[in-house]
Amino acid sequence: MGFAEIAEAMGLTESAVKVRAHRGYARLRELLSALEQEAKE
Repeated sequence: MGFAEIAEAMGLTESAVKVRAHRGYARLRELLSALEQEAKE
């Protein structure tokens, strides 16, 4: 499913979907990094 399809399904603009995806990916990186640091301890 592409950004355009997601935007239509959620009633958002394609740009808004891309922003949310980018923020979600960034948060996931933070969480995985923290988890990796805990595993090293």
